[in-house]
Amino acid sequence: MLTLALMLAVAAPAGVPPVPAAVRHAEQARYRVAVGVLGDLGEITVTVTPLPGGQLAKVVGEGRGALLGMGYTSKRIEGELDLRTGAARRWTHQRISGGRTVTDFAVQAAPGKVSTVRRRSDRPDHLEGLDRPTPVMDPVTFLTRLRMALPTPGQAYEVLDGRGLWQLVMQSPRPQQGSRPTLRVEGRALPIWWDGTPDTERSERAFTVWLADDELRTPLRLVMPMGIAEVRVELVSLTRGDPAGRRIARALSTSGLGRTMLATLRARR
Repeated sequence: MLTLALMLAVAAPAGVPPVPAAVRHAEQARYRVAVGVLGDLGEITVTVTPLPGGQLAKVVGEGRGALLGMGYTSKRIEGELDLRTGAARRWTHQRISGGRTVTDFAVQAAPGKVSTVRRRSDRPDHLEGLDRPTPVMDPVTFLTRLRMALPTPGQAYEVLDGRGLWQLVMQSPRPQQGSRPTLRVEGRALPIWWDGTPDTERSERAFTVWLADDELRTPLRLVMPMGIAEVRVELVSLTRGDPAGRRIARALSTSGLGRTMLATLRARR
């Protein structure tokens, strides 16, 4: 793995940025999802897998859970990420709820030019094009993009979640001290229609993400207020491949968040 990385670095053409350390190696992170006093709602797994050639990675986010044991829902987002630019090339978004499956396919041939297909089991496929002045991302690619390059004050991203388009306006990271230094990144999600006008049928959402304050910028926690409660997403375990090809993980102490994140240690030789 190390030899391959060195070969890619040497072969990279002039002017092409190197792959950020945060997405240089395979990684799987598991998160617990809780809502206010209701407690645990489910779990989310996020996987980043660099593909042969060093140019692209597969990013996958899978979530499942039920509120009070009812209404089981699962969601899976799988995308293709350009490791050097952070652009989303294509993604699939599948949601299963109440025995019904809805799958959205998206291909971004050029920045902001997205072709989509919505597939349902009970009706014909629906094709539609999205034409935006800026690149569009799926939610998992957005989270990965934050790790690759931290936002500047007021920087905006456009994220397509299913068929719901959001403009995410971010603030610059603020360092948080503790036994494990972190970066606190605040943002606001503004719902917009596909033509860019405000969508008044959906509510704006404020949210905060905590990243590890190191070159890997592992997402540690996300908090989003929802009415009188809040949604909390917290890291439970992390497995990552090191340059020698081993699988490693470590205990994550984040006392600045008032939590200790534990990860198992497993090595493959």
